[in-house]
Amino acid sequence: MSAIPSSEAVAAPPVSDADFKAALSRFVSGVTVVTVGEGDEVHGMTVSAFMSVSLAPRLVAVAIGRSSRMAPRIELAGRFGLTILDSTQGEEAMRFAGRPPAAPPRFVDLAGVGVLAEGRAALSLDRHAIHDGGDHLLVVGAVRAVRLCARLHPPLAWLGRGFHSVTPRLIAAHDDLLSPAYDPLATSWG
Repeated sequence: MSAIPSSEAVAAPPVSDADFKAALSRFVSGVTVVTVGEGDEVHGMTVSAFMSVSLAPRLVAVAIGRSSRMAPRIELAGRFGLTILDSTQGEEAMRFAGRPPAAPPRFVDLAGVGVLAEGRAALSLDRHAIHDGGDHLLVVGAVRAVRLCARLHPPLAWLGRGFHSVTPRLIAAHDDLLSPAYDPLATSWG
């Protein structure tokens, strides 16, 4: 198969914002809260654009809207936190998306940054790089510390512009992933 030279490529019709959003709303992603600060000065933001980047070195990335209040904070912070939410934390996700419930959040310190006290897991990250992502900043963090939470509820997921829980059947099929003895490097995928 040979590539078509760019001068012969057929121009694609423009993609509308509505079609672009509708297509992406069909992709399920986990829900996280990104935090900066510690003690009484922790600020957070709900983020579903999160991914693992590298095992060596251990890097992850999040996308932060340039117009958000978090963007200047994360640009100035040398360290930030990330909490992976579970299905009981829809209110926490809404709180950090700008719709706070009455109860205040509970944070704990993880290697110098505040993370949510509850969740599936939390990471303390040193800012490794910030890249241009159009109307977002792509923030890469080097993993400084990991906190695995003992309380494991199904993960909170974002799909179709709403929160959902991953089914217990899917989780039961992967119980070995929840074991403290699980070693992803020793797992055979062939």
